[in-house]
Amino acid sequence: MVMILGTLYNNGYLCPFSHRVLIASRELNVSIDTVYCADIPAAVRAVVPDGGWPVFVPSDGGEMLMDSSDIIDHLIDHSGDSGRNFRSEQEALAAVEALVACIRKVTMAGKPTIQREYRQKLDLALARVDEIRRGADGPFLGGDHFSQADCYVAPFLHRLPFMVEIRDHIPEIFIQEDGFRAWVDRVVNRPSFQEIAPKRYVLRQFYAENAKYGKPMKVGRLHHSGFRGMWADLSARVSGLEHRVDRDNHSLQEARDLCYLLFRTVALHAKFENLILFPALDAATGDSLFTVDGIEQHEHEVGEMNSLLELFDRALGQKPGSRADTLLVLATEVERVKEGQLAHLDYEEATFMPVLAELDVEQHLEMLRGAYEMCILERPHVIGVLTSYMPIENVLSLLDSLLQAVEPASEQWRQLLTEIHAYLTPEKWLRVVRRFEESLPTSLMVVPSGSRHGSFATAARALEAAVPVDRIEIPKAALHTKTGAFPPKD
Repeated sequence: MVMILGTLYNNGYLCPFSHRVLIASRELNVSIDTVYCADIPAAVRAVVPDGGWPVFVPSDGGEMLMDSSDIIDHLIDHSGDSGRNFRSEQEALAAVEALVACIRKVTMAGKPTIQREYRQKLDLALARVDEIRRGADGPFLGGDHFSQADCYVAPFLHRLPFMVEIRDHIPEIFIQEDGFRAWVDRVVNRPSFQEIAPKRYVLRQFYAENAKYGKPMKVGRLHHSGFRGMWADLSARVSGLEHRVDRDNHSLQEARDLCYLLFRTVALHAKFENLILFPALDAATGDSLFTVDGIEQHEHEVGEMNSLLELFDRALGQKPGSRADTLLVLATEVERVKEGQLAHLDYEEATFMPVLAELDVEQHLEMLRGAYEMCILERPHVIGVLTSYMPIENVLSLLDSLLQAVEPASEQWRQLLTEIHAYLTPEKWLRVVRRFEESLPTSLMVVPSGSRHGSFATAARALEAAVPVDRIEIPKAALHTKTGAFPPKD
């Protein structure tokens, strides 16, 4: 008869501290019972403080253990030789516990300043764990065997790619240190953990819903990175025209199509800000004029964008080889409008994002869904080009966010992914496949060959056919100007 060492009680299935205990029980080959959620007896619930799970009641009548490290020590003490081999030195345990503390602080702080502080501490904690790994003379922190310290950190390493607040600022060690990444994979793929590891889509949903950084704020920052990339390319293309032999309209038309797609995307982004985001920020600050400078900048940009498109059209209407002066003016205007829009992006990030970070998660999700519905017709035709200019980490974050507004089995999700697939490089798309393999249509699991194969012309014509416009416009909320009839602040 197998001896049961006790019962583990936990108020949820995703608790990483509970997973620690389950990993240890498997590594030590000891048996414990598990009781979850509604099945927990009232007598146990009565003595456990909020957030105090898991707890363990030993079968030998010992006192209830209320810390995962104490529970694992108890299992080690009752597992003979396997326990002695599994136990780690205090130095290693302290290092991984410091790492876990930093991870939890970043994800639970909810304030950018605190999160930045603990991201820096997280980098140091990861470096300390890696130092121990390097000195362990083996594939694990315990040297040649999976140890207590590896067990402690495995559930948290498994979660890192899905923790919104960390994933968007991935520590450099994950990029630079092959040995560290190999250790992470060994630990996370350990059979004792994989038997009980949460599915990736479950973690993705959980951390998206509970992120302390709101989604629209993150999406806005991601869009900004795409705008900056598109502007850089447009600037390079137009400035290069005056140095080429001007034989035809091909390069100029391609630059015009890129400019058109950029401006339509910027206008969609500004529409969301004017109608959804800015009213929320005004309400949050209690200042009805808090965002008015942003709205007035949008009005200014409407004129700038339409004028620049008209200048492109004027150049296209002139005979190749005889429009050098127009191309020079065009290059100058592109630089001027670019600098103005980039300065506005910097202003928004510095002024609005700190306020947005203080809103609760449900407000963020509501705004995200509103933004998606507002742009549902245009988005499929611009998202491919936009994401092709984003760093891949931002593309992955954007898709994570969209999954809060779009069902993964829906035609809308398929359409968005199809457009992104058409524009990303094979290397970038492979990253998408790895992250979203559980929610990708089968046909899109194939990595595209060659470089980006979608064209600006195709996207521009499709967008114009779907939502034709005579000129770029950005709607705004009623009475939202400095001269509008706002009541005075209290």
